[in-house]
Amino acid sequence: MNVRRLAREEWEAMDVPHLPEMPTNEIQIVGVEHDGEIVACAAIFRATHWEGTWISPEHRNGGVVRALLRGASDAALALGSPWVFTGSDGKQMDWILRRLGGVPVEMKTYVLPLEGTLCRHTEDKSEAPFQENVQWQQQQ
Repeated sequence: MNVRRLAREEWEAMDVPHLPEMPTNEIQIVGVEHDGEIVACAAIFRATHWEGTWISPEHRNGGVVRALLRGASDAALALGSPWVFTGSDGKQMDWILRRLGGVPVEMKTYVLPLEGTLCRHTEDKSEAPFQENVQWQQQQ
């Protein structure tokens, strides 16, 4: 097996629907090749996350919201990000985000530590719901 970064033409030709649309310089697709065939891939990209928005109940008006949106947008752009990930905790925020051009991404989000995690597992010994007899191997 060979693990390598795929050229944009390769991963665009794969028709993998869950790969995000973004400029080539902001994404890398890692592929696994077996006998000359790409058998797996993953998208790796740097992302800016917009979190913790709060507005005082006494000041929830268009001017305050617009000022916060402008300031947070400028901060994200200063980090070099033309887009951000953000979340919603209800229908009103869903409506606001969609009105601003947000596109929902249906997924659960996890923070995955990368130092020494290859094939490592937690103490959770419950059965994997997706495959029988999953064998975890601890990194040596």
